[in-house]
Amino acid sequence: MLRRILVAVVAGLVVVGTELPVFADGYDVDVDSTDSTADVTFVLSQIGGSASGGLGGPGIPCPTGRLSGTAQCSNVNGGLWNYGGCYIRVLGGGSTFQGDMSDIWHGISSNSPSFNAAHKKMQENGGEGSIIECGRSYDCPAGDTSHDLCLSFDYYWVPYAVGDANVMLAVAAAIAQMHIEAPQIATTRAGTMQLVGWPMWMWAANPGESTTGPVPRSATVGGVTVSATGTLDKTVWDMGDGHTVTCEGSDAPGTAYDPWYGGDPSPTCGYTYPNHADTPGSWYTVTMTAYWSIPWSGAGQSGTVHLTVRRSMQVQVGEYQTVIVPAPDKG
Repeated sequence: MLRRILVAVVAGLVVVGTELPVFADGYDVDVDSTDSTADVTFVLSQIGGSASGGLGGPGIPCPTGRLSGTAQCSNVNGGLWNYGGCYIRVLGGGSTFQGDMSDIWHGISSNSPSFNAAHKKMQENGGEGSIIECGRSYDCPAGDTSHDLCLSFDYYWVPYAVGDANVMLAVAAAIAQMHIEAPQIATTRAGTMQLVGWPMWMWAANPGESTTGPVPRSATVGGVTVSATGTLDKTVWDMGDGHTVTCEGSDAPGTAYDPWYGGDPSPTCGYTYPNHADTPGSWYTVTMTAYWSIPWSGAGQSGTVHLTVRRSMQVQVGEYQTVIVPAPDKG
């Protein structure tokens, strides 16, 4: 059951309607991002478009209250900012939503088609699961002096009990705060032609918590606290000529080059283009893929999320030609 929860949360899947996809049971989750930034925001913030399609990307800071002037990482309803464009909270499970919804929830059902749809889905499933609220901030109307934040709300049914749903949200919030992204790529002879037969060093130009780890974070949702630590396991470099280089463990970030090293190969992460490289003088796309492990624990449960993020650069590979010029005639 827990893998169902985490895949739906961490993968940032686009969901149409009010039901999340179903996955096999298990405690490990693999999330493969084709971008340089891990899209680990809560799935509900993705509904209606991808993170890059108007809702922003992971790591969006808490909105600033228009009256207080301070960051608001929770709203008046108790929703927690998920660092992806949404205040989230679990409204309750099946036993909560009995009787007249408009009376219990002060007109939510009459004013919110998404709540009606979520409640209908719950009824169709025998009252099982939970309803989750997602509140998005918007610019308050001119002249409104009573609201620090103006929010619009959507509601979604998920096939998980309240406790599991809160774990789901807490894991997502903790990972989203890590802001994991692929490091900027640095190489020797950057900006100039790489030479065949000459060692090329490769390393992270901007090492730090979010690029090379480790990065610990925790989050609390609905009284459930989850702690997680992201660790960079390895970087795999596709050199563009059919060869790959794997740099693991402490070698994963590479070693920054210093001219003192001269023509020595990198002690941690490097490559030498062979003399028989195809089409010398042409350009290759070098892609670095960073593999992260994020073990988490909380509420008596635990698991590991595996993330991959990528970054690419163009390099030109060639060789210098020695040209012998005859000495001028002194006669």
